[in-house]
Amino acid sequence: MPDLLIKLSELPLEKHQKQRFDGEWKIVRPLAVDKNKVIEFVQKEFNDRWANECERSFSKSPISCFIGVKKKKIVGFSCYDAT
Repeated sequence: MPDLLIKLSELPLEKHQKQRFDGEWKIVRPLAVDKNKVIEFVQKEFNDRWANECERSFSKSPISCFIGVKKKKIVGFSCYDAT
């Protein structure tokens, strides 16, 4: 998939586990009520095209988007099967 920026499968398992469970950040599937916050983040940090793709992911069931959250702030996102 050419749109993915990080190959998660190539991360060392120990490093990934430490980051995932250190309590500072987490990866979650956003809820429908989070849609505006997620779209605003994507639009601000990336561009309108990415924001449109992300918005489309909220119409899927389940939502085909994940977000990275650190200290209750969105710090990253990933969408799949949006278009």
